[in-house]
Amino acid sequence: MTDCREIFAGRTNLTDMARMNYSDSDLNFAKTVASINIGSGVSLLCLSILGVIGNSVVIYCVHKFEKSSITDIFVGNLAIADFLFSSFLPVWAVERFYQGIWIMSEFICEFATFISLLNLYASVALLMVMSVDRYFAVVYPLKAIATRTKQLAWKAITVAWVVASGFAAKAFFFRKVVSCMCGWQFQEHMSSLYFVFRITVGFILPVAVIIYCYIKIFLTVSKRHDDLGSDELQRKASDVRGNYSMKRRHSIRDIRFFHNANKKLTRTAFCIIIAFLVCWTPNQILNVVYTFNPSYATYHVFIITSKLSEILAMCNSCVTPLVYIASKPKLPLKILNSLRGKQINRLHNQSTVMRGNKT
Repeated sequence: MTDCREIFAGRTNLTDMARMNYSDSDLNFAKTVASINIGSGVSLLCLSILGVIGNSVVIYCVHKFEKSSITDIFVGNLAIADFLFSSFLPVWAVERFYQGIWIMSEFICEFATFISLLNLYASVALLMVMSVDRYFAVVYPLKAIATRTKQLAWKAITVAWVVASGFAAKAFFFRKVVSCMCGWQFQEHMSSLYFVFRITVGFILPVAVIIYCYIKIFLTVSKRHDDLGSDELQRKASDVRGNYSMKRRHSIRDIRFFHNANKKLTRTAFCIIIAFLVCWTPNQILNVVYTFNPSYATYHVFIITSKLSEILAMCNSCVTPLVYIASKPKLPLKILNSLRGKQINRLHNQSTVMRGNKT
């Protein structure tokens, strides 16, 4: 650890760099990277605080309020992934403050990387499953009423977590601390294969499924009238009663309510997905460009833009709480009432104990 800190001190001494005849462009680049690292370290600490608090609120709400929808369950699991990620952001903030020098143990290097990859893979997998759920709920609404269950959603969520954990586990095998830097240790030909796999399986394929689902959703919604005629509703209600009489029976009012609820849930899911794509797409594009064109001429540009894109990607850990709370205007009041109820119960219990002691 001491040696790494000495390397940090030497690397950040710009006076010594000038004496060693570094060019002005190299000195300016070093100053720029140092400033970006300090700024990004501060940003990561802020994101960590906001992410831990915001995602804790979402997890609490999904767990506390029993009438949570299937979409709420997906959002709750997204919040868990973001909560874990936000909890480890201070580790990466320290790395930024030390200008890329790793002063912690190799296990922390491996485990922090595992959490970061778990967040990426779990988030994109959960968003993909949530998009498929929205696809069936909107495109096949009446069948979805009878077949979509929370038990099925939890099975899909479990699979998503297991697959994401399997993909992220490679951090324990290939992430090492070498020359006081936490990085990947692949053979030369394996490095490109890894990034191709990560980008393809961890981003491109799931995003393709998400885009397909929402294209079908928008096409379906555009063809569907806002209010179905009573005859049409009666016919569809009869079909549901005929096909799923052993499961559930639905009235015309249930179907109207289902369509309205579907629109709201689809908007919430869509906003979360758009936020994910806005935050992560620039970073993934830069990785693709540099993987296939690692030119030294563009190296300085890549380093700076990649550091900025990483901050944007990490901002996604704070987006889900904002979208979730914005989609539920009554949620803050529910939280206050819940906390107020706990306070009242605590005061009641204290008064009961005091009465008991007096008697």
